[in-house]
This record gives sequence, C-alpha cells and structure tokens, in this order.
Amino acid sequence: MNLQNTYTANTILSADPDAQKTDYVCKAVLKSRWVLANILKGVISEYADTPVHEIAETYIEPDQIELYLPVNGFPEQIKGLDKEDTAYLQTTVYYDVRLRALLPNRTKTQVYLYIDVEAQNAARESRLGYPLEKRVIYYMSRMISNQLQTVSRDTNYNVIQKVYSIWICMGDDIPKNMQQSITGFTIAKEDIYRKIDVPKKNYDLMSAVFIRLGHGETDERLIGMLQTIFTDDAPPEERLNKLEMEYGIPRTKEFNEEVAKMCTYSQFMLDRGEKEGLKKGLETGKYKTYYDLISDGTLTLKQAAEKCSLSPDEFQKKLIELKITESC
Repeated sequence: MNLQNTYTANTILSADPDAQKTDYVCKAVLKSRWVLANILKGVISEYADTPVHEIAETYIEPDQIELYLPVNGFPEQIKGLDKEDTAYLQTTVYYDVRLRALLPNRTKTQVYLYIDVEAQNAARESRLGYPLEKRVIYYMSRMISNQLQTVSRDTNYNVIQKVYSIWICMGDDIPKNMQQSITGFTIAKEDIYRKIDVPKKNYDLMSAVFIRLGHGETDERLIGMLQTIFTDDAPPEERLNKLEMEYGIPRTKEFNEEVAKMCTYSQFMLDRGEKEGLKKGLETGKYKTYYDLISDGTLTLKQAAEKCSLSPDEFQKKLIELKITESC
C-alpha cells in the first residue's frame, strides 16, 4: 500500500533552521502516524503483537481515518487531543502530543488508550530542579482525572481507561550509563498478606515509559529509529532512506525534490555548536566541564564557583549566559 508521507518527511527536514532550534520540529515529527505506530509497538505491551502498518492504519485515531479517507485520502498526520489541559485551581499542563488509540482485538466493546508522547531535552534532576518521574506521574494523574470531569456519589469509575505517558529524552545531559535505554513504570499488585486474585484491568491504568537516546549503533529497533530522526548526524538523504528501508516510514517523490534545500534539526545544532565554539569555545568548555562535574556529584555548586573565582549566584548566571543551562 503506497501511503502519502509528505508531512513526516518535510517535518524531519524542516527548511527553517530558526524554527528548528525550538522543539517545534520534534513535536511535528511525533504527530506522524508512522512514527507513533513504531513507538506504540515498541513500548506499549498491548500492541506488541500487532504489525506497525496495522497500528498506523487501524488503531491510531480510527475516527479520523474514517473522517478523512473518503475526501482527503489517508491522514498521515494525527489530529490529536487538546494540548492544553486546564482545570479549576490546577496548574495548566501543556502536552506535546496527546491522542487516543484503539486497543486491538476487541470485538464487543471498543476500548481506547489515552497516550501522551513528550520530547524532552533535559533529563537530569540537577538541571530540571525535580525528578522527571514525578512530573510524569502528575501528567498521568491529570489524564485520568480528565476522563471523569467531575466526581460525585454517582460517578461511574468504570469509564476510566488506561493512560500512557511516553517520554523521549534526547538531550546531552543523559548519563552515559543511561543512554540508549528504555524504562517502564506501572501500577502493580503486591500481596502483602495472603494471595488474592484481582483483575489486572481494574488497577493497571497508568504506565510511564522513558526512552533515552544516545549516539552510535544499537540493537534496539525503536531507539535506532528515534536516533535516526533526532540525533543522527548522517546526511538527510541517508537518514530518510534508512527510515524508509529499515523502519517502514514511507516517503514521496515530492519530498525527494526538497531534500537538497533542507537540513535536519541535529545538523543545525551541530553547525550552531561549531560557530559558538569558534566564538567562545574555551570559556564555554571550561564552564561546561564544571557543570558536568556538578551534575555527576563530583563537585558542589559552591566548589565549582570557587574554582572560577565566582559566587554560586554568579556561577549560575554564567551558565545561563553561556546557554549551558536554562533559567528556572
């Protein structure tokens, strides 16, 4: 089946470098039905035995396929649920990509998963100021509560359906021993006194997955695909051929004509890093080294600041000025 994929290809090779230095291109790529299908198969157990093309063509937003197919052809880009989650007296949550996907092999009643996919550039607690795992739990809790809207004595809790929050960590602050790894967290039953049977579907309602990228070859198919998209420094044509041949992400003739005048997000970042390095490479390198030593626990903030003859506040301001870290 020859399905159009102009959207995926064009967002991977965005023509505007200024737009690429934001996270826009990452979010745009993650709205590709084919990229999402590979992610769902790779980390969601409910889709482990389902072919990628079937996930993309049947289970991801099936209502949108039925709506668009007769008029506009197959919708390669998902519509997604609202990115902004507002609730009374609650902090507003902004999701990168949020969608519903139908569970496979359901014959009597349709059951959906609510899925949030996030592109995360910072992963270390020392950089964020909090453990990322706690933020994910909050996101999932909001996705659960949104299914009920209001709670009363008459609330039907049977309507709650399972949520997944999938975080793709691709920044340069991932510790080496954690790079190219996938970690999952779920709600599990523990028999503290006497073993009893409780249907898993009654409590298995939240699952978090962390996909940590790196560089270099890997035997893990999903990590290999995501690295090809987000962190690989191979030429654009080579990367897109690899996505098509190894991961089944199709491309079109129209896209091939655009390849020559486009650059990838990662290539732009490399070019920018080279220019910045020529301008203030020595100073940046010095402070980046101390920042890494703080992140690894080798030095405290005070010790690193003293080595640079600065106060801790001045040292932090210097990190922000050199764009080694961000302002909180």
